[in-house]
Amino acid sequence: MKYILLIWLISAYSYSAELGKIETLLKQYAARVNQGNEQGVTSFLAYKNKQRLYESYAPTFHENSTHDLRSVTKSLTAILVGIAIEENIFPKPTEKVTPYINSIGANNTNLKHMTFSDLLTMRTGLACDDWVPASLGNEDKMYLSPNWAKFFIALPLSHETGKHFSYCTGGAVLTGHLLNQTLNNDFEGWSQQILFSKLDITNFKWSKTPYGVVDTGGHIFMTARDLAKIGQMILNKGNFNGQQIVASHWIKKMTTSHTKVYERPYEYGYWWWLLPSNTTKNITTAEPELIFAWGNGGQYLFISPKHQLIFVFTGANFNSREMLKPQRKVKEWLSFMY
Repeated sequence: MKYILLIWLISAYSYSAELGKIETLLKQYAARVNQGNEQGVTSFLAYKNKQRLYESYAPTFHENSTHDLRSVTKSLTAILVGIAIEENIFPKPTEKVTPYINSIGANNTNLKHMTFSDLLTMRTGLACDDWVPASLGNEDKMYLSPNWAKFFIALPLSHETGKHFSYCTGGAVLTGHLLNQTLNNDFEGWSQQILFSKLDITNFKWSKTPYGVVDTGGHIFMTARDLAKIGQMILNKGNFNGQQIVASHWIKKMTTSHTKVYERPYEYGYWWWLLPSNTTKNITTAEPELIFAWGNGGQYLFISPKHQLIFVFTGANFNSREMLKPQRKVKEWLSFMY
Protein backbone atom coordinates (compact mmCIF):
# COMPACT_ATOMS: atom_id res chain seq x y z
CA MET A 1 0.00 0.00 0.00
CA LYS A 2 2.87 2.39 0.83
CA TYR A 3 4.48 1.71 -2.53
CA ILE A 4 1.20 2.35 -4.38
CA LEU A 5 0.77 5.61 -2.49
CA LEU A 6 4.37 6.61 -3.23
CA ILE A 7 3.94 5.90 -6.95
CA TRP A 8 0.70 7.92 -6.98
CA LEU A 9 2.39 10.84 -5.19
CA ILE A 10 5.35 10.80 -7.58
CA SER A 11 2.96 10.65 -10.56
CA ALA A 12 0.84 13.48 -9.17
CA TYR A 13 3.97 15.57 -8.51
CA SER A 14 5.21 14.91 -12.05
CA TYR A 15 1.91 16.07 -13.56
CA SER A 16 1.89 19.11 -11.30
CA ALA A 17 5.47 20.04 -12.22
CA GLU A 18 4.80 19.64 -15.93
CA LEU A 19 1.46 21.45 -15.89
CA GLY A 20 2.81 24.31 -13.81
CA LYS A 21 0.58 27.38 -13.97
CA ILE A 22 -1.98 25.64 -16.13
CA GLU A 23 -2.97 23.39 -13.20
CA THR A 24 -4.28 26.36 -11.22
CA LEU A 25 -6.08 27.70 -14.29
CA LEU A 26 -7.75 24.34 -14.96
CA LYS A 27 -8.85 24.02 -11.36
CA GLN A 28 -10.34 27.51 -11.38
CA TYR A 29 -12.10 26.92 -14.69
CA ALA A 30 -13.57 23.60 -13.54
CA ALA A 31 -14.93 25.31 -10.43
CA ARG A 32 -16.59 28.04 -12.50
CA VAL A 33 -18.26 25.45 -14.74
CA ASN A 34 -19.52 23.56 -11.71
CA GLN A 35 -20.99 26.77 -10.30
CA GLY A 36 -22.65 27.66 -13.60
CA ASN A 37 -20.42 30.70 -14.04
CA GLU A 38 -19.04 29.83 -17.47
CA GLN A 39 -21.81 31.03 -19.75
CA GLY A 40 -23.30 28.19 -21.77
CA VAL A 41 -20.61 25.62 -20.87
CA THR A 42 -22.38 22.48 -19.68
CA SER A 43 -19.40 20.19 -19.05
CA PHE A 44 -15.61 20.31 -18.93
CA LEU A 45 -13.13 17.44 -18.67
CA ALA A 46 -9.33 17.50 -18.71
CA TYR A 47 -6.99 14.52 -19.06
CA LYS A 48 -3.21 14.18 -18.93
CA ASN A 49 -1.46 10.93 -19.92
CA LYS A 50 -4.77 8.98 -19.72
CA GLN A 51 -5.47 10.28 -16.20
CA ARG A 52 -8.55 12.40 -15.64
CA LEU A 53 -7.45 15.61 -13.95
CA TYR A 54 -10.71 17.53 -13.78
CA GLU A 55 -14.36 16.73 -14.46
CA SER A 56 -16.96 19.41 -13.97
CA TYR A 57 -20.62 19.82 -14.88
CA ALA A 58 -22.87 22.84 -14.86
CA PRO A 59 -25.97 22.69 -12.64
CA THR A 60 -28.55 20.12 -13.89
CA PHE A 61 -25.86 18.21 -15.86
CA HIS A 62 -23.92 15.15 -14.72
CA GLU A 63 -21.61 12.38 -15.94
CA ASN A 64 -24.46 10.43 -17.55
CA SER A 65 -25.91 13.43 -19.40
CA THR A 66 -25.78 13.04 -23.17
CA HIS A 67 -25.02 16.11 -25.25
CA ASP A 68 -25.94 17.03 -28.80
CA LEU A 69 -22.43 17.11 -30.26
CA ARG A 70 -23.50 18.76 -33.50
CA SER A 71 -20.62 18.75 -36.02
CA VAL A 72 -18.30 16.77 -33.77
CA THR A 73 -20.33 14.01 -35.44
CA LYS A 74 -18.40 14.63 -38.66
CA SER A 75 -15.11 13.88 -36.91
CA LEU A 76 -16.52 10.63 -35.50
CA THR A 77 -17.77 9.74 -38.98
CA ALA A 78 -14.25 10.25 -40.36
CA ILE A 79 -13.03 7.56 -37.96
CA LEU A 80 -15.74 5.19 -39.18
CA VAL A 81 -14.88 5.91 -42.82
CA GLY A 82 -11.31 4.86 -42.09
CA ILE A 83 -12.49 1.60 -40.56
CA ALA A 84 -14.75 0.96 -43.55
CA ILE A 85 -11.85 1.52 -45.95
CA GLU A 86 -9.71 -0.95 -44.00
CA GLU A 87 -12.55 -3.48 -44.26
CA ASN A 88 -12.67 -2.90 -48.04
CA ILE A 89 -16.32 -1.91 -47.92
CA PHE A 90 -15.84 1.76 -48.84
CA PRO A 91 -13.87 3.60 -51.54
CA LYS A 92 -10.42 5.01 -50.83
CA PRO A 93 -10.09 8.81 -50.60
CA THR A 94 -8.51 9.00 -54.08
CA GLU A 95 -11.47 7.34 -55.80
CA LYS A 96 -14.04 9.34 -57.75
CA VAL A 97 -17.48 9.85 -56.24
CA THR A 98 -19.59 9.60 -59.40
CA PRO A 99 -19.65 5.79 -59.80
CA TYR A 100 -21.27 5.49 -56.38
CA ILE A 101 -24.09 8.03 -56.59
CA ASN A 102 -26.27 6.60 -59.36
CA SER A 103 -28.60 5.01 -56.80
CA ILE A 104 -29.46 8.45 -55.40
CA GLY A 105 -31.09 9.35 -58.68
CA ALA A 106 -29.31 12.60 -59.45
CA ASN A 107 -27.03 13.23 -62.39
CA ASN A 108 -24.71 16.21 -62.04
CA THR A 109 -21.75 16.52 -64.41
CA ASN A 110 -20.19 18.99 -61.96
CA LEU A 111 -19.21 16.01 -59.84
CA LYS A 112 -17.09 14.27 -62.47
CA HIS A 113 -13.76 15.30 -60.91
CA MET A 114 -14.80 14.98 -57.28
CA THR A 115 -13.06 12.40 -55.09
CA PHE A 116 -13.92 11.16 -51.61
CA SER A 117 -10.91 13.12 -50.39
CA ASP A 118 -12.67 16.27 -51.60
CA LEU A 119 -15.68 15.34 -49.47
CA LEU A 120 -13.50 14.64 -46.42
CA THR A 121 -11.61 17.93 -46.75
CA MET A 122 -14.59 20.19 -47.63
CA ARG A 123 -13.17 20.99 -51.07
CA THR A 124 -15.95 19.76 -53.34
CA GLY A 125 -16.21 23.07 -55.19
CA LEU A 126 -20.00 22.97 -54.96
CA ALA A 127 -21.95 26.11 -54.02
CA CYS A 128 -22.26 25.16 -50.38
CA ASP A 129 -21.09 27.20 -47.41
CA ASP A 130 -22.71 26.71 -44.01
CA TRP A 131 -21.05 29.90 -42.76
CA VAL A 132 -22.96 31.98 -45.35
CA PRO A 133 -26.76 31.92 -44.90
CA ALA A 134 -27.34 32.97 -48.51
CA SER A 135 -25.31 30.06 -49.89
CA LEU A 136 -27.33 27.75 -52.14
CA GLY A 137 -26.17 24.69 -50.24
CA ASN A 138 -26.33 26.08 -46.71
CA GLU A 139 -27.30 23.32 -44.28
CA ASP A 140 -30.49 25.10 -43.17
CA LYS A 141 -31.75 24.90 -46.76
CA MET A 142 -30.69 21.27 -47.02
CA TYR A 143 -32.68 20.39 -43.88
CA LEU A 144 -35.87 21.61 -45.62
CA SER A 145 -35.40 19.22 -48.53
CA PRO A 146 -36.89 15.70 -48.52
CA ASN A 147 -33.58 14.06 -49.50
CA TRP A 148 -30.43 15.73 -48.15
CA ALA A 149 -27.96 13.68 -50.21
CA LYS A 150 -29.82 14.41 -53.45
CA PHE A 151 -30.00 18.10 -52.50
CA PHE A 152 -26.22 18.22 -52.08
CA ILE A 153 -25.20 16.51 -55.32
CA ALA A 154 -27.59 18.69 -57.36
CA LEU A 155 -25.73 21.89 -56.39
CA PRO A 156 -23.84 23.88 -59.04
CA LEU A 157 -20.11 24.49 -58.88
CA SER A 158 -18.82 27.73 -57.40
CA HIS A 159 -15.10 26.83 -57.28
CA GLU A 160 -12.76 24.36 -58.92
CA THR A 161 -13.09 20.97 -57.25
CA GLY A 162 -10.25 20.16 -54.87
CA LYS A 163 -8.95 23.73 -54.62
CA HIS A 164 -11.11 25.70 -52.19
CA PHE A 165 -12.17 24.93 -48.60
CA SER A 166 -15.82 25.67 -47.92
CA TYR A 167 -17.45 24.33 -44.78
CA CYS A 168 -20.41 22.25 -45.90
CA THR A 169 -22.37 19.61 -43.99
CA GLY A 170 -23.79 18.13 -47.19
CA GLY A 171 -20.55 16.31 -48.02
CA ALA A 172 -20.60 14.44 -44.71
CA VAL A 173 -24.28 13.61 -45.23
CA LEU A 174 -23.58 12.18 -48.70
CA THR A 175 -20.68 10.10 -47.39
CA GLY A 176 -22.82 8.65 -44.61
CA HIS A 177 -25.62 7.98 -47.08
CA LEU A 178 -23.29 5.97 -49.34
CA LEU A 179 -21.72 4.06 -46.44
CA ASN A 180 -25.17 3.23 -45.08
CA GLN A 181 -26.09 1.74 -48.47
CA THR A 182 -22.97 -0.41 -48.39
CA LEU A 183 -23.98 -1.60 -44.91
CA ASN A 184 -27.52 -2.56 -46.01
CA ASN A 185 -29.01 0.34 -44.05
CA ASP A 186 -27.38 -0.71 -40.77
CA PHE A 187 -24.86 2.08 -40.26
CA GLU A 188 -26.01 2.49 -36.67
CA GLY A 189 -25.55 -1.17 -35.72
CA TRP A 190 -22.26 -1.41 -37.56
CA SER A 191 -20.85 1.67 -35.82
CA GLN A 192 -21.79 0.19 -32.45
CA GLN A 193 -20.13 -3.12 -33.25
CA ILE A 194 -16.98 -1.87 -34.95
CA LEU A 195 -16.18 1.21 -32.82
CA PHE A 196 -18.32 2.21 -29.87
CA SER A 197 -18.61 -1.18 -28.17
CA LYS A 198 -14.81 -1.51 -28.28
CA LEU A 199 -14.55 1.79 -26.40
CA ASP A 200 -17.24 0.71 -23.93
CA ILE A 201 -19.53 3.46 -25.23
CA THR A 202 -23.18 2.46 -24.87
CA ASN A 203 -24.99 5.66 -23.95
CA PHE A 204 -25.15 7.32 -27.35
CA LYS A 205 -27.72 8.00 -30.04
CA TRP A 206 -27.45 8.88 -33.71
CA SER A 207 -29.97 11.32 -35.16
CA LYS A 208 -31.72 10.47 -38.45
CA THR A 209 -32.51 12.24 -41.69
CA PRO A 210 -36.19 12.62 -42.72
CA TYR A 211 -35.80 9.45 -44.80
CA GLY A 212 -34.43 7.38 -41.94
CA VAL A 213 -30.68 7.35 -42.67
CA VAL A 214 -28.20 8.13 -39.89
CA ASP A 215 -27.23 11.81 -39.93
CA THR A 216 -23.44 11.66 -40.22
CA GLY A 217 -23.22 15.43 -40.54
CA GLY A 218 -24.34 16.25 -37.02
CA HIS A 219 -26.38 15.65 -33.89
CA ILE A 220 -25.00 12.47 -32.39
CA PHE A 221 -25.73 12.43 -28.64
CA MET A 222 -23.00 11.21 -26.29
CA THR A 223 -21.65 11.77 -22.78
CA ALA A 224 -18.59 13.95 -22.20
CA ARG A 225 -16.72 11.00 -20.69
CA ASP A 226 -17.34 8.87 -23.75
CA LEU A 227 -16.21 11.65 -26.06
CA ALA A 228 -12.97 11.73 -24.06
CA LYS A 229 -12.48 8.03 -24.88
CA ILE A 230 -12.44 8.97 -28.56
CA GLY A 231 -9.71 11.46 -27.70
CA GLN A 232 -7.69 8.84 -25.88
CA MET A 233 -7.90 6.56 -28.88
CA ILE A 234 -6.78 9.31 -31.27
CA LEU A 235 -3.93 10.26 -28.95
CA ASN A 236 -2.84 6.62 -28.85
CA LYS A 237 -2.85 6.31 -32.65
CA GLY A 238 -6.04 4.25 -32.89
CA ASN A 239 -5.32 1.99 -29.94
CA PHE A 240 -7.52 1.78 -26.85
CA ASN A 241 -6.69 -0.38 -23.84
CA GLY A 242 -4.28 -2.46 -25.88
CA GLN A 243 -6.65 -3.07 -28.80
CA GLN A 244 -5.99 -1.51 -32.21
CA ILE A 245 -9.43 -0.24 -33.18
CA VAL A 246 -8.51 2.10 -36.03
CA ALA A 247 -5.45 1.72 -38.25
CA SER A 248 -2.68 4.03 -37.09
CA HIS A 249 -1.99 5.17 -40.66
CA TRP A 250 -5.62 6.33 -40.97
CA ILE A 251 -5.36 8.30 -37.71
CA LYS A 252 -2.24 9.94 -39.12
CA LYS A 253 -3.84 10.71 -42.49
CA MET A 254 -7.06 11.92 -40.87
CA THR A 255 -5.25 14.35 -38.57
CA THR A 256 -2.71 15.63 -41.11
CA SER A 257 -3.34 18.97 -42.78
CA HIS A 258 -4.83 18.69 -46.27
CA THR A 259 -5.93 22.29 -46.68
CA LYS A 260 -5.78 25.70 -45.10
CA VAL A 261 -8.96 27.30 -43.75
CA TYR A 262 -8.70 30.88 -44.92
CA GLU A 263 -11.63 32.11 -42.85
CA ARG A 264 -10.09 30.74 -39.64
CA PRO A 265 -6.58 30.44 -38.13
CA TYR A 266 -6.72 26.69 -38.68
CA GLU A 267 -5.99 23.92 -41.12
CA TYR A 268 -8.15 20.91 -41.89
CA GLY A 269 -7.60 17.17 -42.11
CA TYR A 270 -10.35 14.64 -42.82
CA TRP A 271 -13.22 16.32 -40.94
CA TRP A 272 -10.84 17.20 -38.10
CA TRP A 273 -9.62 20.72 -37.30
CA LEU A 274 -5.92 21.39 -36.78
CA LEU A 275 -4.07 24.22 -35.07
CA PRO A 276 -0.54 24.42 -36.50
CA SER A 277 2.06 24.69 -33.78
CA ASN A 278 3.46 28.01 -34.96
CA THR A 279 0.20 29.80 -34.22
CA THR A 280 0.72 29.26 -30.50
CA LYS A 281 4.47 29.87 -30.41
CA ASN A 282 7.00 30.53 -33.12
CA ILE A 283 7.91 26.88 -33.46
CA THR A 284 7.55 24.87 -36.65
CA THR A 285 6.89 21.15 -36.52
CA ALA A 286 5.03 18.61 -38.64
CA GLU A 287 2.80 17.71 -35.70
CA PRO A 288 -0.08 20.11 -35.02
CA GLU A 289 -0.33 21.89 -31.71
CA LEU A 290 -3.95 20.81 -31.47
CA ILE A 291 -6.21 18.30 -33.17
CA PHE A 292 -9.86 18.99 -32.48
CA ALA A 293 -13.46 18.22 -33.27
CA TRP A 294 -15.82 21.20 -33.14
CA GLY A 295 -19.59 21.48 -33.04
CA ASN A 296 -22.00 24.42 -32.90
CA GLY A 297 -22.83 25.60 -29.41
CA GLY A 298 -19.40 24.89 -27.94
CA GLN A 299 -18.96 21.13 -28.40
CA TYR A 300 -15.24 20.33 -28.49
CA LEU A 301 -12.77 17.51 -28.24
CA PHE A 302 -9.25 18.99 -28.09
CA ILE A 303 -6.20 16.74 -28.33
CA SER A 304 -2.64 17.97 -27.75
CA PRO A 305 -0.24 15.21 -28.88
CA LYS A 306 2.85 17.05 -27.68
CA HIS A 307 1.57 17.51 -24.14
CA GLN A 308 -0.58 14.35 -24.00
CA LEU A 309 -3.57 16.47 -23.03
CA ILE A 310 -7.26 16.05 -23.80
CA PHE A 311 -9.96 18.63 -23.15
CA VAL A 312 -13.68 18.04 -23.61
CA PHE A 313 -16.24 20.83 -23.59
CA THR A 314 -19.97 20.66 -24.20
CA GLY A 315 -22.15 23.72 -24.39
CA ALA A 316 -25.38 25.48 -25.19
CA ASN A 317 -24.02 28.61 -26.89
CA PHE A 318 -25.65 27.77 -30.21
CA ASN A 319 -25.12 30.24 -33.06
CA SER A 320 -23.28 32.58 -30.69
CA ARG A 321 -19.69 33.80 -30.59
CA GLU A 322 -19.65 32.59 -26.99
CA MET A 323 -19.10 29.12 -28.44
CA LEU A 324 -15.56 30.19 -29.44
CA LYS A 325 -14.41 30.81 -25.86
CA PRO A 326 -13.13 27.24 -25.28
CA GLN A 327 -10.81 27.66 -28.28
CA ARG A 328 -9.27 30.75 -26.73
CA LYS A 329 -9.04 29.09 -23.31
CA VAL A 330 -7.19 26.05 -24.60
CA LYS A 331 -4.76 28.19 -26.60
CA GLU A 332 -4.14 30.28 -23.50
CA TRP A 333 -3.50 27.22 -21.34
CA LEU A 334 -1.08 25.71 -23.84
CA SER A 335 0.84 28.97 -24.10
CA PHE A 336 1.97 28.43 -20.48
CA MET A 337 3.46 25.02 -21.26
CA TYR A 338 6.63 26.20 -22.99
